[in-house]
Amino acid sequence: SLVAAVFTLLAIGPSSASWLLYTYALLVASGYAVSAALNPILSSRFFSGPHFGVILGTLATFYHGAAALAVWLAGHAHDLTGSYRLPLVGSLLSICVATGCVWLAAPRRTLQQRNPRWGNRRADKPTCRGGCEGMVQGNTRDER
Repeated sequence: SLVAAVFTLLAIGPSSASWLLYTYALLVASGYAVSAALNPILSSRFFSGPHFGVILGTLATFYHGAAALAVWLAGHAHDLTGSYRLPLVGSLLSICVATGCVWLAAPRRTLQQRNPRWGNRRADKPTCRGGCEGMVQGNTRDER
């Protein structure tokens, strides 16, 4: 939703409708609500272990340092060009590059053997103890 927010911001001009501003605000709010939880989640996927707190703190320091530098560079670009278009396009490119890097670095999983009765659980590993009688799966009751 941050990409859609930047596109909305690029579409806003002096004679734009006020609903574009509200759309931008909602998209930014939803995008940052997700990103607050996304950084620790992605970091734990790649760097879990006993020193995860130090790693997460170091990454957060670099994130916030880069954000501070980006704000200064955006202001400098505005001073040179009189517009925020260049920094906004740069942020779009940055989002695309970051998404591509996470996708490339993501651990690959193989598909498990599917059992049609139990969904994604492996057929040879039942998850219920003491029998599965009366276990509810989704909206249907298991009839054994």
